Amino acid sequence: MTQAETTPMDATPTKAAYEWRVWLSKKEPGKFWVVICAALFAGLAGLVLTANLILGPIGFIVIMLATADFWMPVHCRISDKEASSKVGWSTTAIEWDKVKRVLVSSIGVKLSPLESETRLSPFRGVFLRFDGNKQDVLNAITERWEGELELLD
Repeated sequence: MTQAETTPMDATPTKAAYEWRVWLSKKEPGKFWVVICAALFAGLAGLVLTANLILGPIGFIVIMLATADFWMPVHCRISDKEASSKVGWSTTAIEWDKVKRVLVSSIGVKLSPLESETRLSPFRGVFLRFDGNKQDVLNAITERWEGELELLD
């Protein structure tokens, strides 16, 4: 056995990471076309109103990036170290020792680093959306986090 293969005797066994993917536009293709039309309209409006060839594509890109979690797959992962949500190249993650509250709703679970509700709450933490796997997600969280789950619905 090489140095990299040895495992200390007192090391705790790690749980397998729980991973899933949520792709909202696959469930609601009609809304996908609404997003595309809104982005095209923003691009066209930028082009017509400013007569600038750069602002048109920028309007389109801004709308598409703002709605990326709808039309792109969201990869969610719960490991022993952290919980994360990744859309495209954007990853949001929180380590378990930073989690102060776990808020459970009907569509997902929010892992928050804030001990109480503040004006910053919507912008802090990681939201993991359910995809028919609510109980599996909650089980994976309770295996790794010691606190109480707060039910919102």
